[in-house]
Amino acid sequence: MNANGLVLCINFFRSPTFTLASKELYLFLTIIAIFGFQQSYRVPLTPFDFEDEKNDSTFIKRLSQIESSAGLIYVRDSTSPIIIVIDSQGKFVRTIGKAGPGPTEQGTNSISIGVDGASLWSISGDMKFGHYFENGEHQHSIRLVDYNSFVRLTNAAEPIAFTHDFLILPCMYNTNLFMAYVYDYHAEIRYKIPAVFNKPETVMKNPSINDSFWIRGESAWYCLFKHRPLLQVYDDTFKVQKQFHLEGPEIADLTRELQDFKRVKQFDVPRPYFTDAKIFKGHLYTMCEGALYQIDLTSGVIKKHIVFYSTEPELAGAERLYLFFFAFLEDGTLVLGHPALPWGHNLWKAKLPL
Repeated sequence: MNANGLVLCINFFRSPTFTLASKELYLFLTIIAIFGFQQSYRVPLTPFDFEDEKNDSTFIKRLSQIESSAGLIYVRDSTSPIIIVIDSQGKFVRTIGKAGPGPTEQGTNSISIGVDGASLWSISGDMKFGHYFENGEHQHSIRLVDYNSFVRLTNAAEPIAFTHDFLILPCMYNTNLFMAYVYDYHAEIRYKIPAVFNKPETVMKNPSINDSFWIRGESAWYCLFKHRPLLQVYDDTFKVQKQFHLEGPEIADLTRELQDFKRVKQFDVPRPYFTDAKIFKGHLYTMCEGALYQIDLTSGVIKKHIVFYSTEPELAGAERLYLFFFAFLEDGTLVLGHPALPWGHNLWKAKLPL
């Protein structure tokens, strides 16, 4: 509770000017007392590198995703099917996956990974799903058929959401009445999730309007739309239970900027609001325009707004650094990255005010 807001409300209630006509202002002050204002922070970043220059299988050309589990960090390069695993100090641990056309290989590239404890899923560009144990051993593969009609890649992290029974294909495109399909481990469709935005004029303006992050929480599925500041909560049968509209400085700026977006070519889409999303310690964290937002999952209220800067000499003058992808280590350390690997470093670390 915000103590200053509470005192303000109490004093206002005691004031002789308080009347029933003042109820709207009183309600506003009460909301301030209960929720307080959104907390803003500027957090320093430090470089976090690992030895990848001397090994072709671990050399990162275009960073596309960062995931973490059990103290290990999993790094995906969109130009390679091989997933790199490092520890919390940046020491190389192993690689997962192999290039090639064989039954246990993942083609020429990787478009998404998902990690949870002892399991890792990886999707190749031709929709081949590889399932691996934590030690990198291949468990089994499945392949989706007739995928060309609804799949499109985006320039945002594409984490695979899954449980021990189901997995959700993370990148949907032109799905008509459906925005996501939920598969079992035998490539059979178990659920079809209706598209939220299905008006032809809306889809024509932005064909990626239904692209979203799917994240499994303790008791629900969360769907964060990449191109709309919208968060939805689904139950285990993938029916909507709640939805929240998100507000924040970068979100508002991007909303105004995209109001005049016009699609000229077939594959023109506006850049997404959100480039990554994770759940950590009961909160949803998402990245928008390089700022990290902490969102309360029960109310949809944004609690914290975090921007990053560097104390490195060559970047000391930069007011803030814009990064796309992130993952949490168990102690709350944040590992961040950018597709272009700018400023001569693989990754960055930050300690958040949790």
